[in-house]
Amino acid sequence: MGLAFGFYFVTPAILQVLLGLGENLFETQLTAQNYLTFVFQTTLPLAFIFELPVIIAFLTSIGLIGPGLLIAYRRYAYFILLVLAVILTPADFISDLAMTVPLILLYEVSIAISKWMIKRKRKGEKDGNLT
Repeated sequence: MGLAFGFYFVTPAILQVLLGLGENLFETQLTAQNYLTFVFQTTLPLAFIFELPVIIAFLTSIGLIGPGLLIAYRRYAYFILLVLAVILTPADFISDLAMTVPLILLYEVSIAISKWMIKRKRKGEKDGNLT
């Protein structure tokens, strides 16, 4: 999911901005190696970032974090996600916003997954299942 988002949305936006920066000053020539390196450097970090719900689910399952902690630090998490989005996207507001919204949604999905896992774990303890 993150790889597709990075490849189809973020990479073309970044490439368009970067190619438009010096459009009238010089002629831009891309080689296949430079293009593929650029694509990998923009899409692979996004693929890892989109694994946030899986990481949160794992940390919740082993008892390191819970939904209360995620909710308590939501403000700081939003700020970190915003900074991360600004670093990963070109210097225009629309790209920053287009990257920040999915990251915040992923964080909220992570909170929901964590709540669900805790509820399931408590129900299992109540019923006698320790799994």
